[in-house]
Amino acid sequence: MKMKAKYILSLFGGLAFTLSSCLGDLDVKPLDETIVTGDIAYSDAASYTKGLMKIYSVWAISGQDGEGTSDIEGLDPGNAQLLRSWWNLQEVSTDECKVAWANDSWVPEINNMQWSNAKNESIEGVYQRCMFIVALANEYLKQVGNAPADANPDQLRAEARFCRALAYYTLMDQYARPPFIIESNFSVAPTPLSREELFNWIVTELTDIESALPVARQGIYGRADQGAVNALLARMYLNAEVYTGKAMYTECITACNKVISAGYTLTSNYSNLFKADNSVVAKSEIIFPICFDGAATKTWGGMTFLICASRGGAEYVLATDGVSAGWDGTRSTQNLVNKFAFADNNNKTAANILDKRGIFYSEARSWSPPLPR
Repeated sequence: MKMKAKYILSLFGGLAFTLSSCLGDLDVKPLDETIVTGDIAYSDAASYTKGLMKIYSVWAISGQDGEGTSDIEGLDPGNAQLLRSWWNLQEVSTDECKVAWANDSWVPEINNMQWSNAKNESIEGVYQRCMFIVALANEYLKQVGNAPADANPDQLRAEARFCRALAYYTLMDQYARPPFIIESNFSVAPTPLSREELFNWIVTELTDIESALPVARQGIYGRADQGAVNALLARMYLNAEVYTGKAMYTECITACNKVISAGYTLTSNYSNLFKADNSVVAKSEIIFPICFDGAATKTWGGMTFLICASRGGAEYVLATDGVSAGWDGTRSTQNLVNKFAFADNNNKTAANILDKRGIFYSEARSWSPPLPR
């Protein structure tokens, strides 16, 4: 698939100018007093933590100034928000879910797996925002070596590398061979690695940073720890044959065992995972969350999209749904419903479901068994 290289080039060029102020003479200061250079942005221990939080935030929010802003020009802050876009590519392209907004340009392509050269907001959102994470992490890694000892620079560096590795994993999984650039090989025209080479680089990165991160479940909620590292490694090893042509199931089992032995436990109620306070009622099960709340991380993507799009405009109930709008968007398919056991397979309703992990809304909905062949 063809990507718009001009956005990436302008992104890297903009970062080189704004963050590094590289104008030939490295001692030149920008005349514009509103431009924040590294020596100002990173002035104390707290500022290094803030810089790291910006990298994490890209998965949750599109811009710095509210839900209507985007850090990347040309990307809609809602439709092209990173988590929303990634979810669309992962789920709407399968038999699990479809989107009803046929007039949105990105919907028919992903619903039907029929691709064109037209700009697709979900494809652009994942690609450009993951490359933005890479760019932010690279710049941060150039600066974090100057952090004071009380900022714990080794851990900050490891977390930034994890964020970059996760972004590159996502890019490798979705696009196979993204441009490859790290803090030591800056280029305005970065050369991609092969998919296998990128896979091996990510594995090496994750393995190298593991010991510098907090033990699983002992760090700050929402930030990377050893559990997140091993969970990502397990996910990669499970599909290694796709990425490299070589099965790595033994390595996958080893990584899974590390996660299992780290003390995670299943929440007593499966639905707790989807509640606003899941950081409390389901924390024992969550390995690496993308954190949202109703005040500091507002977005038209993320969980706002996942919840509102799954509700009908005339059917949402604030008391039970926790939202004040329904967007009539996403729909689970018959194929997904068929994966769950019901007391009466000819009457597949929410009241008849036996497997309570299948949380479906069935009022005024119909399910028809497949026609005989």
